[in-house]
Amino acid sequence: MGTELNRASELYKAFELNRESLQLTHEKTAKAAKVVINILEFWKLKNSTIYCLFEEELSKYEQSSEYEFSDEFVFVTSLLLGIYADLRKLFLQDVHHLEWMSSPNNSLESQLPLVIISNADIRNIESLRLLLRSKI
Repeated sequence: MGTELNRASELYKAFELNRESLQLTHEKTAKAAKVVINILEFWKLKNSTIYCLFEEELSKYEQSSEYEFSDEFVFVTSLLLGIYADLRKLFLQDVHHLEWMSSPNNSLESQLPLVIISNADIRNIESLRLLLRSKI
């Protein structure tokens, strides 16, 4: 797995800090979004709604470095980095991490975590994040 994915935990910690006291620059958000794209590819979500969202946002940023990422986009980025970081804590091997993501979960009304993420519904992604957080 690439170095960028291994840095997800570190980037997540930065996003979890109070954004008013943290200088969250456009450049940092773009770097974090690129890591999320790598994570989505690792989860085999390249053809999903959420992947397209990240590609579009990064494309807008690359066209103009003055582009402002929305608070919603920054929040989703934080959630996905957090989900990935928590899965790395819960499962020693990537194969178990991927199995959990691809299996129905009773706590999620038997939905697949990957489907929840791929649909890009922030409330559901946040619920998934809170579920993982409760397991650590």
